[in-house]
Amino acid sequence: MTDLVIVGGGPVGSTVASLTSSSISTVILEEHAQVGFPVQCTGLVAPRVVENASARTSVINSLNGVVVHFPSGQVLEVSSQETKAMVIDRTAFDRICSDRALDAGASLRTDAKFLSLSRSGGRVRIEVREKRERKSIDSPLLIGADGYKSKVSRAIGLEPTHDVVRGIQVDLNHSMDDQRKVHMFLGRTVAPGFFGWLIPCGDFTRVGLGVSRRHGAPSQYLHSLLRTLELDGAERKRMYSG
Repeated sequence: MTDLVIVGGGPVGSTVASLTSSSISTVILEEHAQVGFPVQCTGLVAPRVVENASARTSVINSLNGVVVHFPSGQVLEVSSQETKAMVIDRTAFDRICSDRALDAGASLRTDAKFLSLSRSGGRVRIEVREKRERKSIDSPLLIGADGYKSKVSRAIGLEPTHDVVRGIQVDLNHSMDDQRKVHMFLGRTVAPGFFGWLIPCGDFTRVGLGVSRRHGAPSQYLHSLLRTLELDGAERKRMYSG
């Protein structure tokens, strides 16, 4: 039994836990073996996100502008004297948030997968598979911080997501001359249902895109974008998808 159960050990779940754990007993259930994996994020956030999380050490690069590439071939460049976005190491960022929750007194249970819930007498019984063993936890309060395909959301009867964007990106062993601007690529032939991106990250460059589910696998569009950018021959350091 615990006062609060949070499903999801990402930044949201960890931040909630850091705010509650000094006054009530809080348990975080993280379905993966480690916080911060797998990475399914571009790592591009507003500066206030880094500030609010006190996660400056996770910053890879700071950006002050954007270059938008339109289907017609036109290009729009917008820049500022101020930092408008930051590129973060998402794994490091998640772990900073998690460590803050643990320091506040939260209990983190990894490899703990939410299965189902039942409600009775103002309490919730949560069924969990933890390290292949099925367990139950009783609590008066449950928070679902388990992402876009939230199992907690489905368990309490909320409607599922109407559409899903599937994303893929690759870190290339290539350094851009201009390290202060992110590039966005628009158009149905580039990334139908979403957009593509090119992000300077110091000694490497991150290229990726999202594609609405009805348009098929995003990998074929990524290969095409890399060819267009003449980066298809660059060494690939790491690939992400989700």
